[in-house]
Amino acid sequence: MDPRPAVLITTRYWRAIAFGEDRPEYQNSFPMACHLWQYGYTLVLCDARGSGASFGTREIELSANEFAEWNFYIDPQAAALVFKSSAPLTLVPLDATNHVPLSIEFYNRFEVDRTTSVAEFVFQVLAAQEDKVRSGWYFFWDPLAAAVARDEELATFQEFSLEVVDAEGPESGWTRKSETGSRVRVALTADREHFESLLLDTLNGRLP
Repeated sequence: MDPRPAVLITTRYWRAIAFGEDRPEYQNSFPMACHLWQYGYTLVLCDARGSGASFGTREIELSANEFAEWNFYIDPQAAALVFKSSAPLTLVPLDATNHVPLSIEFYNRFEVDRTTSVAEFVFQVLAAQEDKVRSGWYFFWDPLAAAVARDEELATFQEFSLEVVDAEGPESGWTRKSETGSRVRVALTADREHFESLLLDTLNGRLP
């Protein structure tokens, strides 16, 4: 294939989902990509680091603070106090949740495995967002964190010495390595198949 000029769009919060072979027409930028292709161009989407929600934050475009995860950014002092406490800490960051996408395959599996009112409710919530599920934009962020609290075999862990920057400034809310920080166990990977089965068994009341 001959090289083509590219139209570059920078976006945020993992909205730059690559076109997959499985029904790419469901993805939001597919019509634009097809239109540009007809005129000899390739559409390229790139994620801008730290520009939204759980993947970081910025107060304005081109903000200096592209370090902080949203929940720590919104109250860095509270996060720092927790880190400095003597409580045992486990973080389930994107490193782990990236291994458990809310895929259309899981959606279809869930559709035929919902035998309780709880499972039915959760499925209907997902059904209302089916377009986003098909786009590949959703991951099991909070559900994985909750599941790991019950079953630690879902994830692999590594311990780090970490601190939260709580001073005002462009790094406020940043979780970073520090020799004087607190020992924190961090989930790095997750077992997707194990998690999906556990979630369905929980929602359908099959656990003891």
